[in-house]
Amino acid sequence: MCDEASSAPASWNSLPEELKLATLGHRLHIDGTLTAITHPIRAKMASYEALLLTSKEMNRLAKISWGENQFLLGWPSAGLQYPRPPTSLAEQVRNLTIEIFVDGRLGWNRTNEDPRFPYSWNVLLDTEKSSRLRRTIRKELRGNGNPAVAWQSEFLALKELTVEIILAWDLDDYHNHRNKIGRICGCMDKEKIEEHFEGCRTYLSTRKLTVKVRGLRCGDYSTDGDAGPNTKACPNGCAEKIATCFTDLVEIKD
Repeated sequence: MCDEASSAPASWNSLPEELKLATLGHRLHIDGTLTAITHPIRAKMASYEALLLTSKEMNRLAKISWGENQFLLGWPSAGLQYPRPPTSLAEQVRNLTIEIFVDGRLGWNRTNEDPRFPYSWNVLLDTEKSSRLRRTIRKELRGNGNPAVAWQSEFLALKELTVEIILAWDLDDYHNHRNKIGRICGCMDKEKIEEHFEGCRTYLSTRKLTVKVRGLRCGDYSTDGDAGPNTKACPNGCAEKIATCFTDLVEIKD
């Protein structure tokens, strides 16, 4: 015969943390990718925000569990002020995909804004020039999304990171690419590619990194070997060189 106290259900507070996280995972782990649009909708459906207000411990555990989901940051974005989760949540994100449309004219407008090209390499790459620029206009950028890369240091717990770099000339070309119409012509000079990344840095750190480069007529490339239907061997290795140069700027954790 069982003692009444020993047969009673264990209270939440007495459970080990791994069991609490496993329990929360049944409610908070989402199939598919969380984007700027879907994040607030799915968070409400999963009662994530309500759990944050339950207690300090539940707030911490819910952020850890929610951070196990797949997050997607995309540029250009209708609202650059949110291409990322709030800092308190970004610190828990484990699996992140970045999809960014950048200027295919390597070396052009890396840190300067162009009306035809509002989102460029300065979202990914930090240079001495962009760092000085960020300090002088920090007040203007706060709350509007920093187009430099300070946001990258918010993602401290990344395990898997995928960066998809889409090369194009302007926004029209970007939309054409998305519709599978037209690509940048011709191969690029390897020295120009290297020069484009020279003196740059990122604040990204992860255990596993995949870099995909799309948009070149001579062929797409992915470090995992799967770049999609336009995967082919470029004689000059243009897309591969871009992917390699960017990969070298990301810290790989043990």
